[in-house]
Amino acid sequence: MLPNVIENLRSNDPNVRIRTLHVLGRFPDVRPEVVAELERLLEDREVGQLHIPYRYGEVRLLAGEALAIARARSGDLRLVALAAVPPALSADQMAPFRERAGIPAIGGPPPVERYVLLRDGGFLPHQDYVFDPREYVEE
Repeated sequence: MLPNVIENLRSNDPNVRIRTLHVLGRFPDVRPEVVAELERLLEDREVGQLHIPYRYGEVRLLAGEALAIARARSGDLRLVALAAVPPALSADQMAPFRERAGIPAIGGPPPVERYVLLRDGGFLPHQDYVFDPREYVEE
């Protein structure tokens, strides 16, 4: 399984990385090679559909949580911190930012592209995230 996990986390397709991070969130893999890839993905600013109901955001949000879960499983309780990350948003939540940016509601770009335009144009808020492995420790 390890080669596929590593290969998927290194995929050029953010959707493959996102699906793999979801799997790792449910079934943590604490092998050093996987943890190293999760740490690398803390810098992954590519955008994709992160959640259902549809929420769009940067891959690093899922990587932070998956890393905290892996750390919890291995007994490493160091926090995982991400600074200045735009939140995951639904298309409806993007609407006020889209309006301010002058992006049309009808005929405009699809949600992933819209999110990127809003983020890169400075229209989205940013916040810091801290994932605490202690929140994922199984009793």
